[in-house]
Amino acid sequence: MKTSKYRPTAKQVKAVLDFAIQHKCLINPTGYNYYLEGFNEFGHCVCDRTKTRVHCPCDEAPLEIAEKGKCLCGLFWRDYETYMVAKNIKGD
Repeated sequence: MKTSKYRPTAKQVKAVLDFAIQHKCLINPTGYNYYLEGFNEFGHCVCDRTKTRVHCPCDEAPLEIAEKGKCLCGLFWRDYETYMVAKNIKGD
């Protein structure tokens, strides 16, 4: 497994946190470093095959979260329940 020295900038971290607060959503518990590392490496959302999502968080994320429970890449989720059901994580 490749180890990256990339760390998100303070501006990227703030954008992710501000987005989550503003839209009242969950940041994937895997962490934003993983997603922002991929975004930084490819220059666009790594899940966007059209390569048009060149900002993170992207403009499409709020609607995707509302409609599907998560954004395309899975960085932002509507809530913990949606995340746990999608990942098949069982609670007590």
